[in-house]
Amino acid sequence: MRREHFLAVCTLFLYAGTLISKHWLSPQEIPLILLFSIISFSVSLLALGSRHLLIQKIGIVGFLLIFLTIGATNYQYKGFEKLFPNDNNTSPLKERIEEERENFSNYLDSLYHPYTGEQSIAIVKALSFDYKNELHSHTWEIFKKSGALHLLALSGMHLGIIYGILRTLLSIFGNYLYVRKFRSLIIIASIWGYTIFTGGAISLLRASVMTSIYEGAMIFSRERNGLNALSISAIIIILVWPAESCNAGFQLSYGAMLGIFLVFPVVRTIVNPKWKLLKYLWESISFSLSCSIFTTPILLLHFGDIAHFWLLTNLLCSPLTTLAMVLIPTSIVAALLLPFATNFINFLLFKTIEMLIFINEIISLI
Repeated sequence: MRREHFLAVCTLFLYAGTLISKHWLSPQEIPLILLFSIISFSVSLLALGSRHLLIQKIGIVGFLLIFLTIGATNYQYKGFEKLFPNDNNTSPLKERIEEERENFSNYLDSLYHPYTGEQSIAIVKALSFDYKNELHSHTWEIFKKSGALHLLALSGMHLGIIYGILRTLLSIFGNYLYVRKFRSLIIIASIWGYTIFTGGAISLLRASVMTSIYEGAMIFSRERNGLNALSISAIIIILVWPAESCNAGFQLSYGAMLGIFLVFPVVRTIVNPKWKLLKYLWESISFSLSCSIFTTPILLLHFGDIAHFWLLTNLLCSPLTTLAMVLIPTSIVAALLLPFATNFINFLLFKTIEMLIFINEIISLI
């Protein structure tokens, strides 16, 4: 088994222990679990040192059981969560962040008010910094029925777009070793600043941790591996916020990423179109299908239903969402530095948002 695959399996056992502890264990049973963990650890040390292949496999199983028991124990006692609480208690920092979010919301109102309607601005706010207070229930409903509700909640996809924008902008400084390392530091700082400002949703925390690990490997001249970064980010979130990791959002986020890393590279090679447009279309379809392999069972488990035309919605709306997220910072920069271009950029932005709303309205009626 490859190293990154083994780390992913260890992560799955850690998470399985968390779920088992949540649904079937109590604090009184944890001492017995810890005893089992000590026995597994001892067996693993003895077995892994053996030259016999079967005994080595027993040692690997014992090692995986250790992760299972760590997950179970951590969920009951939540030791790491006590060090890094994720509660709703107010603090000076949270109050300051909320105040700045309100200020930024008001700034966007003043910037965009002459150009569009209320719900278009609300969607811009949701896409730019996860501000969903102004979205109407009707807007939620049409995006839910069409299968595009995930586009209104900031996730790894949105952070990935921001990551791509940052890398593109910073690439103008060259590709020397120390420039690349400094670029990685700027990206990490920017990503975490954005995550904190938007409220630190679990999906964004996952993407931020993953991005930090990925770019950190560049800083320390280590090999970069996406699946390893995904596994380490999952381990951190499971240990620090075990209750959050049991939610549907966490499962959908990591399920989609597993599909991207494990399934997408295989599915995209099934068809190899010659035309660029067909190639882009097939890659978009295979990308959505790869994500759905893991996310569809999770959606059925938690909600009992899925949108019937989710594939069509993703194919039509994902490019529009990407375009909108590129145009939003462009319009803000233009308002500050290139006021003569502001009207044109805002026109493109809100025509994109209006098209996004229109497509979801049509699909929600089917």
